[in-house]
Amino acid sequence: PFDMELLSNSIAKGEHALKTIDGKDVVLVVGSTGTGKSTLIQGIAGKSFRQENYQFDAVDPLPEFEIGHDKSSKTKTISVFCRPNTSKKSSMVYVDTPGFFDTKGPEVDIATSVCLTQVSILVTAQRSICFTETHLVFLAIFFRVGRQEVSFLAFYRRG
Repeated sequence: PFDMELLSNSIAKGEHALKTIDGKDVVLVVGSTGTGKSTLIQGIAGKSFRQENYQFDAVDPLPEFEIGHDKSSKTKTISVFCRPNTSKKSSMVYVDTPGFFDTKGPEVDIATSVCLTQVSILVTAQRSICFTETHLVFLAIFFRVGRQEVSFLAFYRRG
């Protein structure tokens, strides 16, 4: 059965993150469950890693960016990490997302879609990094002038 409470709670938690990104430059990290999105955010945050049995864990990790080691999703809602900028301009904000076809069910997928729609409306500039299980990497850059999207750029690499 469809869990309306899970859907509602997931959207509410995402709305908290949306307040942080309003008017900022954002890097959106999206992709399949278990492809390294949260690990990338931990690295961007400057966290050290330890390796054990081909698995990496952050030392003193950011609390909202738990790294999983199987195909069960750890990220349940969009989460944000604000990387301080040394200049007086706005800081870059990194957004971690639940994996595509999340293992927590369609409610989380729907809530993520709702929140990501709002991200594209609220931000000044959006860059996206997409991880897939086939080792394709896409980098999409959208610049906005008012409500007009001006630019798109994509790269891919076969594994």
